[in-house]
Amino acid sequence: MLPFAVNAGTLGVAVLLLLTLPGVFGPAPRAPDGEQSARSSLRHDFAEGLRWLWQHPEMRDVTIVAGLVSALDAAWFAVLVLFVVRDLHQQPGSYGLLLAIGALGGVATGSAGAVLTRRLGPWRSLLLGGLAMAASQAGLGLTGNVIIAAAMLFISSGAWALFNIIAVTMRQRQVPAALLGRVSSLFGIVTRGTEAVGAIAGGALAATAGIRAPMLAGAPPLAAAVAILAWRHRRARAR
Repeated sequence: MLPFAVNAGTLGVAVLLLLTLPGVFGPAPRAPDGEQSARSSLRHDFAEGLRWLWQHPEMRDVTIVAGLVSALDAAWFAVLVLFVVRDLHQQPGSYGLLLAIGALGGVATGSAGAVLTRRLGPWRSLLLGGLAMAASQAGLGLTGNVIIAAAMLFISSGAWALFNIIAVTMRQRQVPAALLGRVSSLFGIVTRGTEAVGAIAGGALAATAGIRAPMLAGAPPLAAAVAILAWRHRRARAR
């Protein structure tokens, strides 16, 4: 109960802090044309952001691959606790320790990601992050050693952070300021939506083919997707 209570308490504090912020981020006031006008504007804004995203191949493809990455990552993460307890034969408390080790990979990438991106460029960094995610996911599904599993989680978290940093940076640089909120929301819809689908599919696959199945089955399509993404935009990568 204590972890849930702490989590709920910190969320409550966050909400109170948000309430103290000035309302400078609110939308511009609209003419009082009624609810129908608001609905029409929402549809127009959504369609405008979707149209821009679809007409720009680089961001469109990055968004699609990011959705695939979210789905395949959520598929094995949904059953990770069972993998730790049943396949690695660890106590339930070890699950939290392994998550903490994995999180350190993201922290390390967050501090070194800018240097790495400057040296490799954004497209090579995306490719590196995706291939590292696929390799660590496969390695996690093949190992029965808790130390190797911890190393794979560290690499996976770091690779995911690198991929996410590049995707967000590309979006912020390429999307016009007036459309950034709408395109970012669409990006979030794709990644969060596919994440939910991936978690359900991963649970179903683990129930029928074994706990390791989501890890092993997801690695090849993940590697293929990022390789195709980098190949499709090799000219932009060269620039």
